[in-house]
Amino acid sequence: MARSLFDIATGQSLSDGPAPESYANLAGEYLLKRAETDENLLVVASAVPFALGMSPERRERMGKHYLDVGIAEETAVAIASGAAHAGAHVVWGSCNHIPTARIRSTEPRPCG
Repeated sequence: MARSLFDIATGQSLSDGPAPESYANLAGEYLLKRAETDENLLVVASAVPFALGMSPERRERMGKHYLDVGIAEETAVAIASGAAHAGAHVVWGSCNHIPTARIRSTEPRPCG
């Protein structure tokens, strides 16, 4: 039987130490530092800024280096492609599977 990471009755963590560093937070820290030295950096989000550690404070500090296109993954890819073609160093991250699901939706599926 798997051990729970928290007490179901109280909601308290059963971990013995601090939470491990998250990928999102590490990415956010890196991108914020990179924006200070890379004039061509552009971070693109599709309504999920926390996938790349972009907290409200970080988004504000990123200024022109950050763009959220809303729930529009195709738009994010189009903007990222165009910006990269024009010389931008683009980072687009998403925890969403919609782009993959849309590609697969054109494949024939068995019924039943």
